[in-house]
This record gives sequence, C-alpha cells and structure tokens, in this order.
Amino acid sequence: MGIFEPVRNWESWSLLRVDVTNPEARPLYFNVRVHDVAHRMHYDDRFNRRFVIDGSTRTTISIPVQDIQHGPKSRLLDLEGIAGIIVFADGASATFGRQFYLTRIWVE
Repeated sequence: MGIFEPVRNWESWSLLRVDVTNPEARPLYFNVRVHDVAHRMHYDDRFNRRFVIDGSTRTTISIPVQDIQHGPKSRLLDLEGIAGIIVFADGASATFGRQFYLTRIWVE
C-alpha cells in the first residue's frame, strides 16, 4: 500500500505509527518505507525498515521520526518534504493470497 502526498512536513511530529494485523498463523515479514521529494529511486536513499509480525497478532509499529530522517545513507531525509509512505509484505510473506490488514497509518 502506498500513500503519496501525505502530510508533507513532519518536523513537529515524533513518531510514525502503523496499526497492522496478521490474521494468519505464520509470521508476516512487513516493511515500512518513507521517502522525500529529493529521493533518487535508490534503496539507500530513503528510510527502510523490516518488521516481523507474529501470527494471529494485531500490533502498532512505532518508528521515531528521527530514525526516518537518518534513513538515507549519504544524507538526511528532508522532514519538510515527505513525499510517500509505502508498506508491504516481503519474502515468503508476499505469496499470492497472503492476507494482512492495515487499520491506520499516522504521525504523532
């Protein structure tokens, strides 16, 4: 799932929160990606973090905005120019028919 053109300026926020449910018995390998307007379409030029959601679990992931800002390898992510958030399953979790639920994505 992608959110393009979210609230652009995150300087006054401290956390990105993602409410996710894994209804299946096996673990869900889940990624959160955040990029800014200066993103050069390279993996190391954005924030990326992988999470494991246990089976039959609903949880809220909390990511400090400061971690997001330090996501790119060679620069700081521009907190005044957030351009997109993408959340997705990866690896074995990304199989056809696999289910998970996103209830809410927000900054606070």
